[in-house]
Amino acid sequence: MASQEGAPAAEEAEQEPADDREIRSDELEIVSKIGEGTTAVVYLGTLRGVTVAVKEIRILSEELATIQAVQRELRVLSNVSHPNIVRFVGLVTEYFPLRLVLEYCAGGSLFELLHNCWDIPISWMQRIKMLLDTAMAEEHLHQFEPPIIHRDLKSLNLMLLHPIKNQFTCPHIKLADFGFARIEERAMTQGVGTKHWMAPEVLKGTAYTTKADVFSFAMVAYEVAFRHVPFESLDAHSVARQTMAGVRPEFEEDAEKVVPPGLLDIIEHCWGQEPDTRPSFQELRVKLEQLVSTTTEDYTL
Repeated sequence: MASQEGAPAAEEAEQEPADDREIRSDELEIVSKIGEGTTAVVYLGTLRGVTVAVKEIRILSEELATIQAVQRELRVLSNVSHPNIVRFVGLVTEYFPLRLVLEYCAGGSLFELLHNCWDIPISWMQRIKMLLDTAMAEEHLHQFEPPIIHRDLKSLNLMLLHPIKNQFTCPHIKLADFGFARIEERAMTQGVGTKHWMAPEVLKGTAYTTKADVFSFAMVAYEVAFRHVPFESLDAHSVARQTMAGVRPEFEEDAEKVVPPGLLDIIEHCWGQEPDTRPSFQELRVKLEQLVSTTTEDYTL
């Protein structure tokens, strides 16, 4: 769930009429269920002839934390517009439970592609483009005043606008926040949870800044580079202990020969133990743009 340091950002956007994005229930058709969690279900739907994702929130009256989380998500989604962030379409408020209507990403999650679609080869150009898209989305969030911290950056929350069919498909990543429901129940391998991507300062429960997202980006970049979850053989509690102790996932033996020059440096720079040692997403975007220009593999647009 995204959060902000201080008061809500983009105050002008909050002055828009409240009903601008209200959707009537008879305009929305539910097609099928595509994900389910303890506090939400995600459906495939159609709205005025357009395919959408519908996030149905299950809130019990005593679940104040869930209500606050939904309010935060709505505040962020309604104020953020960027090509690499899942678009908020509107809200069905006529009846309980609450339904958020979001842009549908037909390619599924990056997690699914990296870890459950081994038959699909992914070129280095595609991988760098995925990371560049992610960095640009995070850079946009962090440019708000006060900055928006995503807090749950991981491959499960990075969606592909279109399916990746082979190493020649140009990927288009969209940052999402389906913190209440996993998009695919089978996407989560045993023991893999948010802690596998979480910064040490967040695990310790101390104050954290935008640099917590940068640490999580390092773990995503590790996934993209090696198609393995960081610390994938460890359970969440063991991961937390290792991360807080300064231990990081090991690179594969021949990584320096296989991975494009500069990408391993980016990963190591981003997962520094001290937040102040990590780069900003603006710096990361520039470095990734340089990597794109020096990577010779091509793909179709």
